Amino acid sequence: MVVKRVGNSFSESLTAAVMNHNDLQTVRDGAPAYMLLMDSLLARNPEDPAVFASAAGLYSAYAGVFVIDETRALRLSDRAFGYAKKGLCLDAQALCDIENQNFEDFEAAIKTTTAADLNTLYTAASVWAGWVQIRKDDWGAIAHLAKIKGLMNRVVELDPRYKNGQAQMYMGVLESLVPPAAGGDLEKAKTHFETADAIAEGKNLFVKVLFAEKYARMLFDQDLHDALLKDVLAADVTAQDLTLMNIVAQETAAKLLEGSAEYFE
Repeated sequence: MVVKRVGNSFSESLTAAVMNHNDLQTVRDGAPAYMLLMDSLLARNPEDPAVFASAAGLYSAYAGVFVIDETRALRLSDRAFGYAKKGLCLDAQALCDIENQNFEDFEAAIKTTTAADLNTLYTAASVWAGWVQIRKDDWGAIAHLAKIKGLMNRVVELDPRYKNGQAQMYMGVLESLVPPAAGGDLEKAKTHFETADAIAEGKNLFVKVLFAEKYARMLFDQDLHDALLKDVLAADVTAQDLTLMNIVAQETAAKLLEGSAEYFE
């Protein structure tokens, strides 16, 4: 019980420390040591879904934001996804072996989850989405998107405001990943992005970055695209649990805006 309490407290504090930091290089340099420490906590206490979720989120974020080498990114995202699946299985046994479930059984299992499962549901969906993003040219990986969407949609059903609107943000991305002819729904995507921005009161700058990149570019709407990105660049990055990702959002916004004329010409 002592190990479990220490593990939970440490993982929560570590997540907060990382997300509230304002220097990307410090996080880039320091995160691997804490990732190894999370591994050791899980080795000593392998039955705590919350710690698995924290470790999965840390590995996934590090692989997606800081790792350039493709081989390393694949390896680290595999570890992240493995932890996310383990945490989800401990919380909701009906969703064990989620990759190999047929879709009918998956949909039935999703309906058995409750608000108590929100953390591991959200982590599994977001980490799995990051795993697919790193494998965006692999059609076998892309085939998992329907299940990822199902998980994240369940989070929104259980709590539309979960993670200060971040679940809504993910749903916006998932609805706009493919064109309407291939099953995407841009109107739903727009609603999710706008809802996420409203819930976060404009403080989550990645919402507008993704709104511009995934929705405005898909519609070829340069005015909306550039306006959203300029808003991001003019905003204050400091916000509770969002500072680090807001810095990343501003860097991404600058690159997208720089390439706007070429993209929309």
